[in-house]
Amino acid sequence: MPVRNAQHFVEDAARSVLAQSHACFELLAIDDGSDDATPQILERLAAADGRIRVLRGGRLGLVGALNRGLAEARAPLVARMDADDVATPKRFELQVAALAAAPHLGVVAGQVAFIDAAGRDLRRRSRHPLDPAAIAERLAAGDCVVAHPTVMARRQVLEAVGGYRAAYQCAEDIDLWLRVAERAPIANLPDVVLHYRIHGDQVSARQRLRQMFSTDLAVKTASLRRSGAPDPTSRADGPIDWNDTDAIAALGPDVAEIASLFAAMDRIYSGPVRGWTDDALREAMTAIERARIAGAGSARQRHRVLARLLPSALAGRRPALAARLLGQMWREDRWRTLLAPWREVRTPGLD
Repeated sequence: MPVRNAQHFVEDAARSVLAQSHACFELLAIDDGSDDATPQILERLAAADGRIRVLRGGRLGLVGALNRGLAEARAPLVARMDADDVATPKRFELQVAALAAAPHLGVVAGQVAFIDAAGRDLRRRSRHPLDPAAIAERLAAGDCVVAHPTVMARRQVLEAVGGYRAAYQCAEDIDLWLRVAERAPIANLPDVVLHYRIHGDQVSARQRLRQMFSTDLAVKTASLRRSGAPDPTSRADGPIDWNDTDAIAALGPDVAEIASLFAAMDRIYSGPVRGWTDDALREAMTAIERARIAGAGSARQRHRVLARLLPSALAGRRPALAARLLGQMWREDRWRTLLAPWREVRTPGLD
């Protein structure tokens, strides 16, 4: 359980683990440089229950903390948990039994029920597929149907594929599951094994663009591996900067196609575009068209980015650019293009 500044939630998370019906485990709490009351809470809990082992160090980041937890784990099975969620009492019991009954499985996850910041039931739950073949298919399409904080895995499998990779910041989970699925099947239980807390300080809310980039990159590199080609990110030791043209060029054309799209998205979403020059608009439109041809990103992503440019082209009375822009939008999504001139274009959640 990686923890950073989770004083409001970490005790509930830890106690839900300590209350498991399957009682033979140790809880590794990796404190990733917390500067709130989290360290004191963890120490108090560890003093009261010897199954908790608190690991401290400098700021490693989420991927570094996860890999440290893997390195320190001593059991053949490793479960994941986030410091703001709540495990159901029989989670470990169900997952241990599932892995014992199916020795070929590498990972077993489960369904989640959603709660708010105060722990109130939001009356929503996941419907992730159960069958390994369906899960592998959805993962290959970029749909992470393996809920990271619900996972129990064979430690040997996670270590064999190299653990988590820093190049895939904010989507380190789907990159890992894609690599695991190449070696061992992944299954989901039909049971809710975790209450997933929705609140305003989650990584997915703060860094959505990075998450989308890392997901698209994970899907592309998995496709390359399946075709027998090398993974161009295998030696990357940190998040990839889509604006670093030299570094991107060194990673090859497959990565460059995705990076060019997200570099354009980054510029477009970073501030107002109404004052953009013709050249700046053309450059962004060209990057998005290249992404479409290469299959980088989704049609919806590309359409939303183009829609952000439309007010600039219309306000500047640039009919040729506006016509070209509408043509690109039409190729991506005809229905949304028909609506685009009549609706306000807001800064979206990028999804």
